Amino acid sequence: MAALVWPVRPGEHVRPERVRSERVETAGAGREGAAPMRSRVAAALLSFGALGALWAGASALRAMSREPVVPPAGARRVGGGYLYVVRPGDTVWSIATSMSPGADPRPLVDEIDAEVPGGVLRVGEVLRLP
Repeated sequence: MAALVWPVRPGEHVRPERVRSERVETAGAGREGAAPMRSRVAAALLSFGALGALWAGASALRAMSREPVVPPAGARRVGGGYLYVVRPGDTVWSIATSMSPGADPRPLVDEIDAEVPGGVLRVGEVLRLP
């Protein structure tokens, strides 16, 4: 903070060119970097908060857009999914499309493929479906 210092005695005439500006030290002097640092920290916190809000919003939208899972006929509900016995004519694709009609079955096909040993469905095989 700068202040004007009068280098004359009271009552003496002062010419404008004799007035000089000097820095007056105040409490907390030497902390010039504190305010910019606080603003950087505040900007970083706001950025992280905005990213967190975007992430939460995207997760909520993704959860809302999921089609409800319809278990295939003959599937039994177990903790965290279904047990399904493979029937003649079943394919991984047909099982996936019957579980989520109207939705993209590819993610579910990948999950079922991971459960199928050797990649081949066998009649009577028990699959654990999500």
